[in-house]
Amino acid sequence: MSRFMSPEAVNNLFALGRNNYRPAQIMRTKNAINAEMRAAMAFSERTGMIDFARIQVIVALKLKLDRLYAE
Repeated sequence: MSRFMSPEAVNNLFALGRNNYRPAQIMRTKNAINAEMRAAMAFSERTGMIDFARIQVIVALKLKLDRLYAE
């Protein structure tokens, strides 16, 4: 059994996504996570190794983001 959404429901979901208020701190944290992930991937591609210190930074930022969403 599969689920289908009406076109109106899909449009409502997209409208909510476009109009969703995101505080500046959440956006800064998300941007920092993305930047750290890009840097970690570039390091891994160049060296073939994993930078565990950068992974810890990414995890800490994700936990911070979770706390921001919980507030």
